[in-house]
Amino acid sequence: VNSLTIGDAEGDDFGNTYLVHGEYVMNGGTELKKISSTGNLIWSNVFSLAGFRVEVGSDNQAVVCGFPNPNSFGSSFIKVDASGNLVWSNPDADSTFALMLHAKLIMDGENNTYLAAGTLTEMAVCKVNNDGSSAWTVTMPGSYANDVVLGNDNNVYVVGGGATAKINQSTISS
Repeated sequence: VNSLTIGDAEGDDFGNTYLVHGEYVMNGGTELKKISSTGNLIWSNVFSLAGFRVEVGSDNQAVVCGFPNPNSFGSSFIKVDASGNLVWSNPDADSTFALMLHAKLIMDGENNTYLAAGTLTEMAVCKVNNDGSSAWTVTMPGSYANDVVLGNDNNVYVVGGGATAKINQSTISS
């Protein structure tokens, strides 16, 4: 698959794979493909964001994250159903932070989505609720986040350039 951006892949419970990559045209959108377990294309749709991360939740629906459009910064999210139809869109999940350096996308058991990213001078995590609404964005010291995991204690753990941090979700107001 030719792409002008970074791509990602994630599987569902039925053995299908969701592939996300940039449409192979200058300033194109994001192409999301669903591939069967036998390697056949089920569907392919183009969405108007510069997405390059994908995760599939326990509902077997894909969430894609990236920039709002090519040549911009920020955190834009979409969710599609198993047929490739748009379920919801959040084009500005991180509000005024304009996150860049998107490193990792993960989902929790309730299909909330977490993006590890950065601002060049800080690590950041952006959380989007399972209904597509913005939950919170938190920044902390460090150059940018390299990885994020969820603890059994419902805390978010972030590692990045020169720092490790714990985000206690119970103390964050949405």
